[in-house]
Parts: sequence; C-alpha cells; structure tokens
Amino acid sequence: MAVEKFTISFPEELAERVRELAEDNVSAWLADAAAAKLRSLAALKLIKDFEDEHGEITEAELEQVRKKWRD
Repeated sequence: MAVEKFTISFPEELAERVRELAEDNVSAWLADAAAAKLRSLAALKLIKDFEDEHGEITEAELEQVRKKWRD
C-alpha cells in the first residue's frame, strides 16, 4: 500500500493527548481517526440521501431501531 506523508500542527495540549493515546504509533492512530471521520461523513450522507427520498426520520422510528439494537 502506498503511503503519503503529512506535516501537521496541533495545539500543544492536543498534541500531548494524542501522543498519550497513540502510545508508540501516532501515524497509525491519526490514520485510524481520519478513517473513522470519513466513515462518519459517509453515514451522514446516507442518512441525508434516505431522508431526501423518504422524509425525515422520526423519533418513533429511531426508538424502534434503539429497541432492536438493545435486544
């Protein structure tokens, strides 16, 4: 797999926290965080596309899903 290097800047407190959480591999930790963000954005787009076609998801529909997930 090809990789590309980035140079990034963080506020000092954020950089310290990232180093703590990443332990020995900041690059892998940041790559995982970026991938999670991209998955989140893709999920939001799917929801928007669904709502554009079928109307806004209601609280009752969300509650039905929550009940199924709990089981």
